[in-house]
Amino acid sequence: MGLESHRRLMRQAILLAAVVLTVGCGSGSGDDPEPPVPSPKPDTPIPVPEPSESSTPIVFTALQEEGEDVSLARQAAQGGTRATAPLEDQIASFKVWGYKEVSASTQIVFPGYTVTYVNAPHSTTTNSDGWEYVRQTPTEQTLKYWDWDVTAYRFFGVAPATATMTETDDEENHLKKFSFSVTNEEDTPYYSRLWYSTGVLPDYSSRQFGKPVQLEFVKPLSKVRFMYLFVSPPEGISMGDQTFKPSNGGKIETGGTVTVSYPLTGEQKQETITVSATTVIDALTEDYVENGTKKWYTVLPATGQGTYKLEVKVNDEDKTVVVPAAYMDWLPGYCYTYVFKIDAVGGVEIGWVDYAVTPWNTSIPAADHQVYNW
Repeated sequence: MGLESHRRLMRQAILLAAVVLTVGCGSGSGDDPEPPVPSPKPDTPIPVPEPSESSTPIVFTALQEEGEDVSLARQAAQGGTRATAPLEDQIASFKVWGYKEVSASTQIVFPGYTVTYVNAPHSTTTNSDGWEYVRQTPTEQTLKYWDWDVTAYRFFGVAPATATMTETDDEENHLKKFSFSVTNEEDTPYYSRLWYSTGVLPDYSSRQFGKPVQLEFVKPLSKVRFMYLFVSPPEGISMGDQTFKPSNGGKIETGGTVTVSYPLTGEQKQETITVSATTVIDALTEDYVENGTKKWYTVLPATGQGTYKLEVKVNDEDKTVVVPAAYMDWLPGYCYTYVFKIDAVGGVEIGWVDYAVTPWNTSIPAADHQVYNW
């Protein structure tokens, strides 16, 4: 064998050894294949990921099972049952403001978003029953989600979205204020009750945190009427001039500026109303007659009026009845009825007075009033 042949054999032997060595590194270096994953035992539950609450959208109209709607407030002040009427029966839009409390600070979530009734339930994530705020006017309005780590949320609104009003940020007193000019019932906007729910307490049946936001809208007005009820045959009884007015000579306010203030922090959970009257009357002078005038007076909300006095001529005799101050507070969204009972037995006397509070209704039935004895 020549020298060159010997060298070729040596090179082939080296190459063969290298190949054997390389194969050996793949199985003897400690990187053994992972053992097969054992199948779960039949009685071992397979874990399921918990749903993420952070993806719950905020909506302003309720699912059917919640039994709630964006609505006009219809709750009787004397223990009546709760009833609501859909806002879309009256108005197709509103603006909403929303704030969340984070530690000791307040952050705005809805800076006056327009919410529109588009009557297309379940067509989008935020339209569960016809109301939509995403990409409404302005079109930059975006989807908002519940923040489950905050202390509380507050929501409130004004309807319609085009309502004329003055918006004020009272930063010193942590208030959001809206002022309306009230000249007549038809042109007066609606405002909502303050919606408040805390996120730190455990669940309870009335807790609204994380649920569809129900806003109850009312007008900053009250309705008042007075009427007579004859408890004996009215034949031979003649009624003359009459006035129903504050005993202290005060005025009855029927128009002006109403300011609604919403607290953004603290323990207060209800809006407040202040009134600056520009239109007043001296007295209510026309009674409600079921088969006649059906007279209701639309007035500004009023508290602390003191007593009222009815003065009326009955068979040319002056009769007077005083209504206690406790029954002369007029709150927005309610109707107040004062029934003066006339008894002709043993001489004409006005001996009893009944008082009723009923929810404001857009069409008040002529004889539908619930009377409560004092």
